[in-house]
Amino acid sequence: MTFRLSPPLHVKGVVDGFSSGAVRGWALRTDPETGRKSGGLDILVLSEGEVISRIRADRYRADVGSALNADAFCGFAFVPPLTFHGKPSKALEFRIADTGTGLEGSPVQVEAPHADTRKIAEIFNSIRELSISSFRIENELRSLLVGNTYRLGDYDAWFRRYLQAARFRTKVAAARNGREGSPAASEPLISVLCPVYRPRLEDFVAAVKSVMAQTYRNWELIIVDDRSDAPELTACIQSLAAEDARIRVFRQPKNGGISLATNAAIKMAKGSYIAFFDHDDMLVDIALEVMVGAAMRTGAKMLYSDEDKIEDRGGCVDPNLKPDWNYRLLLGQNYVCHLLLVEADTLREVGPLRPEYDGAQDHDLILRLSEVLPVDKIFHVPEILYHWRKTPSSTATASGVKSYAAKAGVAAVTDHLKRRKLPAKVSAIKGMTLYDVTWSFTEEPPVCIIIPFKDQIETTRKCVETILGNTKYKNFEIILVDNWSNSTQAREFSSKIQQNKNIRVMRVEEPFNYSRLNN
Repeated sequence: MTFRLSPPLHVKGVVDGFSSGAVRGWALRTDPETGRKSGGLDILVLSEGEVISRIRADRYRADVGSALNADAFCGFAFVPPLTFHGKPSKALEFRIADTGTGLEGSPVQVEAPHADTRKIAEIFNSIRELSISSFRIENELRSLLVGNTYRLGDYDAWFRRYLQAARFRTKVAAARNGREGSPAASEPLISVLCPVYRPRLEDFVAAVKSVMAQTYRNWELIIVDDRSDAPELTACIQSLAAEDARIRVFRQPKNGGISLATNAAIKMAKGSYIAFFDHDDMLVDIALEVMVGAAMRTGAKMLYSDEDKIEDRGGCVDPNLKPDWNYRLLLGQNYVCHLLLVEADTLREVGPLRPEYDGAQDHDLILRLSEVLPVDKIFHVPEILYHWRKTPSSTATASGVKSYAAKAGVAAVTDHLKRRKLPAKVSAIKGMTLYDVTWSFTEEPPVCIIIPFKDQIETTRKCVETILGNTKYKNFEIILVDNWSNSTQAREFSSKIQQNKNIRVMRVEEPFNYSRLNN
């Protein structure tokens, strides 16, 4: 890097003076061969012999361009920093950076703002302090008012209000899309799969009734009794099926577990989409309508919604507001859960549920779906559409009740990573259905470390040396972004540090903007 002009150019600059809060002036270089006068020179601003800023003379000055037959983009305006306010006047020097040539009219005396300006600044600061205090007091008062804020214990009341709003939004969307009042045959058939094994009867009835209450009409509910051998349950299933022709019933020849029972339901399903539903949970009445609407709107082939839990007395608790598709999070836990809607053809392509993963069979299925579906075919529906039932034997109550689920989850994630040829060790965290994935790298992909700096050379040098001295990873580079440093020390540092093959220096000559420097 060099600051010497070649061939030598004649430079001239003038400080017009200090007015309206800024020092203004202009600077030009003249090419001795062509006589062309051009702007764009860098100007150093000094106070008491120290460089305090670097500016560029590239503002439009029609008066200079016309008078000197020169490039009109040669002007500058320097606004003194706020630290100058309220202090005695100071002398500022202006020099052309390339040559050190002082500008005519430099140094210039910068007067402290007059009393009215200082008063405005004082009033502004007072208003800002009052605003901060007012906000703090408002929060303190709000925390003392009973019922003025929602807490987790207020979730049930909040959910009732939310559901009213969600129903209204769904009705408006249906009217806007011309679906309201349309015949059921014009809508895609949704197969709701419900494997059943000895649930509490009242919970099972509530579950089926929640499907029957759907605002979306074109559904079928496939109930597969996994050989419960419970006469009262059998009678209940038959009674519910008699109430609605859309309910279909199948009884397994022998008890085989949730995966085999669900697979039997998949074989019977006639729908374009398949929804997974547990025998004691509940759907919100707009659940299928919202999910189908999202599938039609986005073209997604796997969709999942938010959910909460429902207690025996009917209260809703423990909301689970999920993120949009997050593959890395899925490796650590089955955050997708319910309500899960999958295009039937895609589900059959992936294959049936696998009994060896019972307890985490849905996690295994979602991992396998992620192997065949592009990200834009997976969609999170940000609505609470599903209630898990909290019972003493349910994973909704305590994960420790089904410790086998954690082991099955470890196996599901491990096998998924093996299929993807990603070497890693998976373990359950404290026996829960949360998984730690420890990666085993076979190669070192390149890593780039970006470090913006402006002067502050000792700090920057220490930062770089610390990285170099403590990083065992080999395949990395450091990009030092020099934001218009002024000092000779900075130039020497930049020149020397680049001798390291892992380090590059990029100079950005513009005012400080941290985001832009990194970008």
